[in-house]
Amino acid sequence: MFAKLLKWNSSQITWYLELLIRAIGSDRSVSATEMQLISQVFRYLKVDGERKRLMQMLENEAQPESPLVTPPDLSGSELGAAFADVALLLIADCEYSDDERLYLENLARSFGFAERFFNGLMEWVAQGFHWKQGQLELVRQCVPEGEHLTEAITPVHLLNSEQKLWYAEVLLSAILADGVVEQDEVYLLKTLLGWIESPVDKNRLVELAKARQKPPLSRPQGIKPSILQLIYLEVLYHFVFNGLFGEKEREFAKQLATACQLSDSFVEKGYEWWHEGVEWKKGANMLLNQAEFNLGRRAAPQG
Repeated sequence: MFAKLLKWNSSQITWYLELLIRAIGSDRSVSATEMQLISQVFRYLKVDGERKRLMQMLENEAQPESPLVTPPDLSGSELGAAFADVALLLIADCEYSDDERLYLENLARSFGFAERFFNGLMEWVAQGFHWKQGQLELVRQCVPEGEHLTEAITPVHLLNSEQKLWYAEVLLSAILADGVVEQDEVYLLKTLLGWIESPVDKNRLVELAKARQKPPLSRPQGIKPSILQLIYLEVLYHFVFNGLFGEKEREFAKQLATACQLSDSFVEKGYEWWHEGVEWKKGANMLLNQAEFNLGRRAAPQG
């Protein structure tokens, strides 16, 4: 996500969460991917009453009649980041409906984005949707003939205890690939620890994380090839949204592909998709740094 929520106060985070909830309800359909992403944001909200209200709003897929008032203390760059996050959420399920596009257009106007900045953002969203379609094509290659899969979510419930441990070790290695653990990655770490049944294994992973030490990468036992492909894509997706395409990340991706015995053609396509995603995300950062607003609507962006 682009918004730096650790720097936001509770009222700003509440507004941000409601903005995301209204967005995913704009097409009257909530996907598993959208739910997965927005649930991560709830962890930033510490006010129990507001958390309960927003959770009910999300579960009921309710769209309030009253307009959402933008906090006056958000800078231009923070509004731009919030808009980019809404766009990421809307295309996360590899779908981008006319209702979702209209929601983004109305949101940009309510924020007071200048026409040139608005056009640049909408072009970036279209590029992102094209990139997500590339992910969907890769996911479809993971599915055996006769089965159907529309979202790139690893089915953890199909893994046994030993396989869940291997999966958690892979994600921990991805988190530690660049030697830095971001706040979002801390939440991911807590999630993967929840899959581990053995207290001994759980403590071992915690100690490895504290020491910034990657666990040894072993060959997975008994995991379906289609699930291994999904796990590989999940690691690449994690690298994209942390802007990582360095030597360490590429070496780990190579080792993971070898351990999973992935085909050269699949790995090559995944590599191209990964690089394209990092460049797309980089383009957003450049665009947000040049945010422009209509006169009288919002002060020039800060930071």
